[in-house]
Amino acid sequence: MSSSTRSAPAPAVNDSRGAPRLAVPPWTLFWLASSLVITVPGQLPTWKESLYDLLGITAASSYAASGTGVLRLGEVVDLVPPLLLIAAIAAIIGAPLRGRFVARSYRLAPTAKPVIAEITDFARSVAPGMEVRANVLRLDVSAFIYPHGFRRASLAVCGRLVQMWRRDREAAEAVIRHELSHRDRGDALLLGTVSPLEGLLRRWMWILIAFIVIPISVSWVAETTDFFRQVGMPGTTHKASQFLTLLLPGLLWALLASTAQLMAMITMPIAASWSAEIAADHHAAAHGRSAALARALQAPRSSGFRHWMSGRITHPPTALRRALAQAGTVPQVLAALVIYPVGWLVQLLWLLIMAASAYAGEHEKIPTIISAERANIATYAHSNWSLWTAALVVALVWPALTPAWRFILTR
Repeated sequence: MSSSTRSAPAPAVNDSRGAPRLAVPPWTLFWLASSLVITVPGQLPTWKESLYDLLGITAASSYAASGTGVLRLGEVVDLVPPLLLIAAIAAIIGAPLRGRFVARSYRLAPTAKPVIAEITDFARSVAPGMEVRANVLRLDVSAFIYPHGFRRASLAVCGRLVQMWRRDREAAEAVIRHELSHRDRGDALLLGTVSPLEGLLRRWMWILIAFIVIPISVSWVAETTDFFRQVGMPGTTHKASQFLTLLLPGLLWALLASTAQLMAMITMPIAASWSAEIAADHHAAAHGRSAALARALQAPRSSGFRHWMSGRITHPPTALRRALAQAGTVPQVLAALVIYPVGWLVQLLWLLIMAASAYAGEHEKIPTIISAERANIATYAHSNWSLWTAALVVALVWPALTPAWRFILTR
């Protein structure tokens, strides 16, 4: 049938109920729940101290030296975990406001266009009663799901999906199934368009520049100025070697340590977001649409590696998603299942880099650093065993809980 001809209304059968059972937990919600229950109680004193240092309530001796007061801004990095939790809670509580804001900012509205009617019929055959709003003039977006509340969501359809629907309907259907899966899993409550949590994660580079690179660089310039003022011009040549071996390496080690700290803090919510995207891809491919999904992922994008690093890091690289789609549904579901636990290994790596940089900045010997890092690994494992146990239990029981979870979110 020609894509320009309106199809007959599809039967209102929610085919997601007949899909292969998706055994991938919503790791985004697990991250939030486990953080509130397990992480927050032990970290509250540390976060309180960082907040007081940032506001200058406590007189931190480390900021007493000339030019180091600006380093107080670095306390913001220590407060990134509670800021992420606050953003996640705001995303859920503010879902109704998010829905209205998204509809207004993207100029989404019901439309009687035949192609939108076709898309609506298909969306409602997958998710009965799904509200579809459109803006066919917006060509930089295909489609996305956005919440109106805990159990209400709408599908936004934009010009790129309309073009795909006319050119390759199967690929467009795969995109719609992907988005509707986010609703069934509850991902849309925390992630997606205008999500405070996703917005904060995507701005990690601005946090890096504003609260790490600039403060440390300003402090370094102040220390360098003091250094040359003390030695004077006659001693500049004689002391140049000390400058190169002490001050400059110290700057680089401090930058590396703070960057690794920030990356460690955002690793787990990003891993959860990656899992959500791959799980939604699996849902689309599970209906015999693997090839169609791979074609949809080949749609032209404006993002290069730099753009992805600065603004799309919450989504896996398109090349990875396309490779998993081509590999089949089993690799997809396995990747979606394990990518969150693997995040703990990545987080540990960042923490080890942070510690090693701090040790190197203090001119510790390599054997001392290695010994300290072994102790850090043991400490990390001891402090996270309860999280890992909870994740294992959730992963094992989730297949049995999936129908009830979907019922809670979609009824």
